[in-house]
Amino acid sequence: MWGKNKKKEIDKTVLEFVCEFWKRQLVKGEHDNGDNSFEGFVGMFWADQAAKNNQPSKEQFKIFEEELKNQINNREYDYLQTYCDYGPGTYLYEAAEKAKIHNLCFPFKTGVCFEEDSVIETTPYVKKAFTEKIIYCPKKYILDCIKKNEDYLKDLAKKKFEYYETEEEREKTRHELQEITLKELNDLKVILTKFENDFYIREDYREFYSELLKKEK
Repeated sequence: MWGKNKKKEIDKTVLEFVCEFWKRQLVKGEHDNGDNSFEGFVGMFWADQAAKNNQPSKEQFKIFEEELKNQINNREYDYLQTYCDYGPGTYLYEAAEKAKIHNLCFPFKTGVCFEEDSVIETTPYVKKAFTEKIIYCPKKYILDCIKKNEDYLKDLAKKKFEYYETEEEREKTRHELQEITLKELNDLKVILTKFENDFYIREDYREFYSELLKKEK
């Protein structure tokens, strides 16, 4: 993800998806601090209220989107992630500052990793399978993921798990990892059936993508 030379050219559609992700978070983000206690609930309640009381205007959203694209396109390093850790992180901070969007509007821990032609959500506290985090990607990305999972299954079959004391623990761990990997592998193969023009678009972003295509015509 790092590299000062030969910065990757980010597809304009990827930038649109990244901006759309953050606009959705600012309107109605998945707020979760990983604390199920009463104190954790109260803390998130007041954080939610503060975000609602400082909701950005349409003009602020417009400035935020333009500046976020500008920050990514003119980055010094190939740090291909936008993230929020209960406050705007890389690229977001500058965009929010330019748009005069208050830090209180970012009471969540989430982000998106992106490459030249893919956008993957990161949600550390919200339980989602890896395949549920894929927002937009080409078929090659899915095929590469399938290959990695297939290779991992082969490695698991041979792995000794020597750090466990008993054979029962070793086999239990192997079985659990195989089950997780097989599920992800099956989910990836299902995604292969849902491509549009060689690209996968997550269901909750398909309407946005359709509107985007109309604007480009």
